[in-house]
Amino acid sequence: MTAPRSLGEAKHLLANQSDVHYGLGCASAALGDQKSARQHWLVAATFKGDFQEMRVRAFGEMTCFSALSWARLGQRTPATKLSNDLLTYARQLQKAEAKIDYFATSLPTMLLFDDDLRFRQETTALFLQAQAHLGLGRKTRARALLRQVLGRDPNHALAADLLAERGD
Repeated sequence: MTAPRSLGEAKHLLANQSDVHYGLGCASAALGDQKSARQHWLVAATFKGDFQEMRVRAFGEMTCFSALSWARLGQRTPATKLSNDLLTYARQLQKAEAKIDYFATSLPTMLLFDDDLRFRQETTALFLQAQAHLGLGRKTRARALLRQVLGRDPNHALAADLLAERGD
């Protein structure tokens, strides 16, 4: 949970670690430690937003883990609502104009290479839709979208991980 000082890097204070807490909750549950599992899932479920591309966003790749955590806590209503909200956001993102926020002090891609912003944004939107469908229990649709994401970006680690976890 804490990077060693020798790494010279630390997590951003606003970064969402719902994936880590969700995983720790699942591991704790598998070990029979339900109290620890519930604590981790509660942290993951209640985290709001994510810091991506130099700004806080309401939805991101970690939102899915918040929804999955709500489900693990037995709270289907917030899990379903969050997954539906993520799906709505992803569909809007897919239609939105792709642009760079030039007010950022640094950019993840640093604009060193030609980048098709529209293509990258659509890939992200498809991935978020896949995650939302997973949260809603629509595994066939989610797998199809994950394969589409990997067809567009074979190096998309999160898509590859989710597809592998779901038996493909």
